[in-house]
Amino acid sequence: MEDFSRKPHDYLLGVVAPPWLLQIGFSRTSPVAAMAIMSTLPVTSHVTEVLQGSAQVSWSLLLAAAVVVLAFFANRSATTFGHT
Repeated sequence: MEDFSRKPHDYLLGVVAPPWLLQIGFSRTSPVAAMAIMSTLPVTSHVTEVLQGSAQVSWSLLLAAAVVVLAFFANRSATTFGHT
């Protein structure tokens, strides 16, 4: 049975607002910084699952950490060389 007790603004906040805020963020940052931040999102979700105990710590966590480090250095080198 469906729950019709939710108001339309609940769906607006949960479905429309996140992509809209993401688009605003993309328009205000450099492409390299946006790429670096977006590359860390899967790592964040994986770490959250590990902390909750629903995923096992494995080599994938090490690989995910390497992605974060590479994204950080890519962003740092791009701003160092004036490619912001």
